[in-house]
Amino acid sequence: MPFYSTEECATFIKDLIWDNRASLTPVGGDELKAAYPADQKLIPTFPSVIVVPDTVERELVATGMQVALMLNVQIYVMHAKLTKTKTRRTQEDIQMARNIVTLLHQNRTMDNNVIVGVVFREDPGRLSTPQGQAVVGTRLSWRAEQREHIWAS
Repeated sequence: MPFYSTEECATFIKDLIWDNRASLTPVGGDELKAAYPADQKLIPTFPSVIVVPDTVERELVATGMQVALMLNVQIYVMHAKLTKTKTRRTQEDIQMARNIVTLLHQNRTMDNNVIVGVVFREDPGRLSTPQGQAVVGTRLSWRAEQREHIWAS
């Protein structure tokens, strides 16, 4: 069944990342401990990923009987193992984020549920947890294109 909402995309991405967590681990790094949905209030374990549904954009296409949907999802890769140096945590976080990008690009149609999806932006730096704790992390911005009929023929 094709995806027409960012919630469907975010759930798929979260499950895909979790199911492939062993392959996302940087060499010498820590395996992903959790993949959370957007409504997660506490982040008790690191490294972790939070997948957040974002905006939906629509544009009329062709005869006006369809819209092009742009489905946006934000993926936050968070790394906070304080026994490692900030430099090492940053390196591992960026590598894990790159591995997630590779995984998402390998499954760019989300098992044929979207036309195509791509990570169009990577923002490494410091992220804030829902509790206000600053952690090393990377925000990945992902977008999929989909078509939807908007009027019955």
